[in-house]
Amino acid sequence: MSARAIRAAAWPLLLIAAAVLAQNDAPDARARAPIDLEGDWVSVVSEDWRWRLVTPAKGDYASVPLNAAGEQAADGWEPDADESSCLPYGAPSVLRVPTRLRIRWADENTLRIETEAGAQTRVLAFSAPVAAAASRQGRSSARWDGSALEVQTSNLLPGFLRRNGVPYSGSAELSEYFNTHGAYGDDGFTVTTIVRDPVYLREEFVTSSTFLRLPEGSAWQPTPCVEPAES
Repeated sequence: MSARAIRAAAWPLLLIAAAVLAQNDAPDARARAPIDLEGDWVSVVSEDWRWRLVTPAKGDYASVPLNAAGEQAADGWEPDADESSCLPYGAPSVLRVPTRLRIRWADENTLRIETEAGAQTRVLAFSAPVAAAASRQGRSSARWDGSALEVQTSNLLPGFLRRNGVPYSGSAELSEYFNTHGAYGDDGFTVTTIVRDPVYLREEFVTSSTFLRLPEGSAWQPTPCVEPAES
């Protein structure tokens, strides 16, 4: 077979390969979503309930790998100072708070997660996130990793990993992996959260939080928190 004939035979295969690559690199994240996270959801508190359903006692930071600086900060928490504070509702901890979620596509490359508790809004950008000042929810970059949603977040304001003053610093970063829940299919998902903080943690702090889908039209009553006054 001549070189020209070989090229002619190979050309359709090259076109197919190019189309597949173009589809994988397409900017339309919504169209490529391997799982359906849109909808209303509610927390299933099946683990760590004594730290999640009530405010733990001062000094109760069991299972959080605090270093000496973290323990000192947690031990200095004042129980009455942060009753309505937004400090426990930052990205590293807000999905651990018992809450309803409202997840919607803001556009074809931006997923929004609203929380009823604390009335927070997270913006997960599949395109490059817009530069901005540090915030409670930080700056989140998202991508599809197989059948999971992977989110990387930084540029955070300091906050609490638990309501009783267990801290994370502005240097904290987190990785999250959203997977549909095997027992419920598309009607449940679990997010595994990994917090890294060189200021207050001696190692990664790993948790998992599960949510179940709610019927359309379910109650939605956001409860805003109060940002602490600047010192």
